[in-house]
Amino acid sequence: MINLERSDPVELVYAKVIVWNREGKLLVLRRSKPNTRRPLTWDFPGGLVEYGEDPRDAARREALEEAGLTLQEVDLVDVESANDPAYMILILFEGEVRGADVKLSWEHDQHRWVTPDELAQLDIPDKYKRAVTLALKRRSGGG
Repeated sequence: MINLERSDPVELVYAKVIVWNREGKLLVLRRSKPNTRRPLTWDFPGGLVEYGEDPRDAARREALEEAGLTLQEVDLVDVESANDPAYMILILFEGEVRGADVKLSWEHDQHRWVTPDELAQLDIPDKYKRAVTLALKRRSGGG
């Protein structure tokens, strides 16, 4: 467990992944009620990058652990940082799955495959909505 009340600087690196299916929909997971951060809000698969772990490997590992999905390749979409409550770096990736048989972990209680327009209506951080916009531009050859 990370002690965020320490006096020395804390740096956390997270990897999240936008998972697309063949129909062009993306996977969102609803955080379960026992989650300490943002319970009952929507999220992408992801979590802390372990010490020494490549962030791409972390994104693939988290997709498998949280949704039971295997991603072969993931591509960088965006990098964000914040200072709340510690210095955090968020690395956002995207990847595609062929099968969509989602198997949730205890961290989430629901999942949905949504269009980007449907995502805009969900209770999900704006930085994730921006990342989807960037991913769509990239996928269409615009960036």
